[in-house]
Formats: sequence, structure tokens, C-alpha cells
Amino acid sequence: MSLGAALLALTLTFSSAHAADTPAPAPVVELAQVLSLRLRMKRLEPQERRELEERLARGENPSRLYAEVMDRWLTRDFYRKLSSALAFTPAATHFFVGTLSRFREDGQWVYYLPHTVDASRPAEAPPCSRAQRQTAPAWWGRGQPVSICQDSYRPENAFDAVGYCGGQPEPTIPTPPRPGCGCGPLLLGCLPPDEEAPRLDPRFVEAMMSEVTETGAELMSKGRPFDELMTTSTTWQTGLTRFLYLRREMLAKVSQQPFSPALEKELLRMLATVDLEAPGQFVERQGEYQGSGLFLNTPVMAAFVGTSRATMQLMLSQFLCVDFPANTVDSQTLLTVTSGQHQGVRFEVYESPMRNQSACSGCHAPMDAGSGFLVGLRPPIFGSIPTGRQVEGALYVHGAEDFRGKGKGSSTLARLLTQQPEFPRCATARLFTFLVGRPPRKTAEERRLLEELTQTFEKSGRRVDVLIRAILRSEPQTEPLVLAP
Repeated sequence: MSLGAALLALTLTFSSAHAADTPAPAPVVELAQVLSLRLRMKRLEPQERRELEERLARGENPSRLYAEVMDRWLTRDFYRKLSSALAFTPAATHFFVGTLSRFREDGQWVYYLPHTVDASRPAEAPPCSRAQRQTAPAWWGRGQPVSICQDSYRPENAFDAVGYCGGQPEPTIPTPPRPGCGCGPLLLGCLPPDEEAPRLDPRFVEAMMSEVTETGAELMSKGRPFDELMTTSTTWQTGLTRFLYLRREMLAKVSQQPFSPALEKELLRMLATVDLEAPGQFVERQGEYQGSGLFLNTPVMAAFVGTSRATMQLMLSQFLCVDFPANTVDSQTLLTVTSGQHQGVRFEVYESPMRNQSACSGCHAPMDAGSGFLVGLRPPIFGSIPTGRQVEGALYVHGAEDFRGKGKGSSTLARLLTQQPEFPRCATARLFTFLVGRPPRKTAEERRLLEELTQTFEKSGRRVDVLIRAILRSEPQTEPLVLAP
């Protein structure tokens, strides 16, 4: 039993016993205490509790009082918390090769990546000789030049045959940068020293999350359909958020042509369009981002998942409640299936032979065929850069035989996901779990309740506020107490 469920059981047990000894209908006060737990709010203040008890003693309707407290607490702040729960908060951005250090010499700072310096170097020695340094403009200084060691700079090596130097196999598993990887043009692959820009990486994470939480709060508090979380083009972006989008465009330029002074000048022109300290505002996204919502190709998603397969698995599991089985394919079967398929040949994931193989297709058809929708933006392992490409993707839900539709682009995938019958049922189950503190039980009664809640959700136009109120007034939330109608 979870902590939330235990507290709920304890509170309600106390409430029913307390109600038997008290002439006033006190259960609504205890329910409000539980409601504060469900909505991640502070518990009732003593004054609030006394006021509720006095109003109940005067004979006011308990059901109406409970709804009044609920309305008072269903604010933008609650919807921010809910939006955060729908996403995943990364511990770090995972977009950078590393964080630079700096060394003071003759009144000038020399920048370097610590992993490029010999560990036996004395602390008082410079990280590189004067002949091994270059001057480069730094993105965090709005293009102001800094002195940096060549091995830490390496603008010509930002991309190679494997992909972007700053890419990682999985963002959640830090790995050392590949040999030859530096910070790249405008030092786009590195964070500045902590002394120069304190907490910059956490600030980036906050900026990425604010795009999800503020946009989600705006949509849900205004009664917009839940679908728009998946399909909106407009999102809340601070200056740091806008820089992360712009950084993708800049890296795309770097991937398309050799480094040169002309390219550096073009990147500086692009950098000048963004104020890193700008406060948040709503921005209408275009191109590959149009109609793609909050969970497909926003920076926070790129910081959490590393590949297109991982993105598809996350979308299907989180928004259609698809259960992917544990990997039961042994290595010998995998070698047999793929033998001769890709020796010396590099294929795109949506062309993977595993999506059609009986031993693999149950998982790989949904993951790999769906990856075709996502080719307009490279996965983080290859830099998260826009490609301008479009390939027809196919949506399979429960295995290789469960085809649901096809099309091109992230917006098509987002729209297809919201059109599946599993989408409103999954949203109902997820919100039920979030609010009640446990998943719906697999009993006939709760299956029926979940269906009723889903129908309420659908009839409201998929309004989250309506569904939340229905869940919070449902029997699993209020039992064993009964609110008077």
C-alpha cells in the first residue's frame, strides 16, 4: 500500500468513527483534509476547519461545501503540479559534452574541459600551452570571445559518422564524450563554468519544465480539451527555453557544412535573436513543432529519452496505457533474426527488420514503424536537430497486427494518438491513480466506475476539470462516508 493510500485509509477510518460520536456532520471536514492530500495542497488551517464545522452545524449542505472547497483549490497552481506529473523531470539537460572549467593566467581566463587535461597536471599549471589555445565566441556571453584550449574547442568535430558529439546513447546514463569531441562552434556543446553562470543547468531544466507546466496549466484551467496537451502548437517559453529550440537550428547548420568563419558569423546572427534572460511568454511554434504538443519533441522530452524507439514506447505506455512486456528475446534469437540484415549497412530505425520478425514484431512494430513519424527531428543521440525530412510512419498499438493509421510528421502521430479509444480511458485511469493514490482495482465495480468516469470525460469534451471533480466525488475517494446530495 502506498503512503497516500495508507493516509487515505487512516483518515477515512478516523472520520467514520469520529462521525459516530459527533452530532455535527463532520465527515465533510475530514474529506476536505483528504482532498488537500489528493490535490497536493496544504492541510486545512484551524480557522478553515472551524468555519466548515460551523457551517455544517448550521445545516449547510455537505455536498455543496465539499464542492466549494474543491473549486477553491482547483487553481492554476494545482494544474501546474498535475502537468508536471504528466511529464518527467530530468535531473540535467544531457545536451552538453560537459561543463567548462577556467584557469586564470596573466589576467585572462583560459577555458577548458577537465576530461581533456592530463590528470597528472599540477593544479597551478595552465591546462594547455599558449600555442594550443584559440579564441572563440561563447553563446552564454552573447558571442563575446574567450580563450579556450584547442582540444576543448574542436569546432570541426561537432558532428562525425556517429552523430552529434554531445549526443548520448541514453540521456539517463551519462557516458564520457567520444575522443575528439569538443565544445564546437560558439561552444554550443558546453556549459560555462559554474562560477560564471551559477546553476545554469538546473535553470535550463526549470525552463524546460516550465514549458510543460505553464502551458498545461493554461489549457486545463481554461477548460480546453485534454487532447490539446498532445496537439498544441503554442507553448510557454522563457528566453532559456527559446535558446534550446534555437540551439537545435544552429546545430543543424553545423551538421550541414564544414566549419568556417562565414558559418560562425551566421551562428552569431542567429544567437542575437534570443535574450537568454527574457521572461516567459507564449510562442507559436512552426514547422516540425506545429501541432506536436508537449510530449513529443519539446526539449524536456529530448532530455528524458534518447531514441525514437524510446519516444514511441513512452507515448504508447503513458497515453494509451500499452503494457510492453519485458524483453524475453535471447541474444541467439536476435542474432538469427538480424543476421545478414545490416552487416556494413546502416538502416533507419523505421526500416528495422525486427519490426517484421515474429520473434520481435510485437514490440518493434509499434516502436519502429512509429518512428517514421519522428524523422523530422533527429533523436538526442544524433543531436535533436531538425532534418526537414518526412517519412510515412505507421501506428501500431497492441502489437504488429493492431494497425491504427499512418501518415507523416509528429503532428499526425499526436493526432492519431488522441483518436484512439484507449486515449480517454488511459487519461481517466492515470488521473484516477494520481488523485485517489492507487490504480483502479480490477473489480467489476471499479471497472464500471472507470467506464462511467470515461463517459463523463468524453461528454464534457475531454475537460480535465470535469473529470477531476467526478473522480474526487466518486466512491473510492469518499467511501465509507456518504455525502448528502
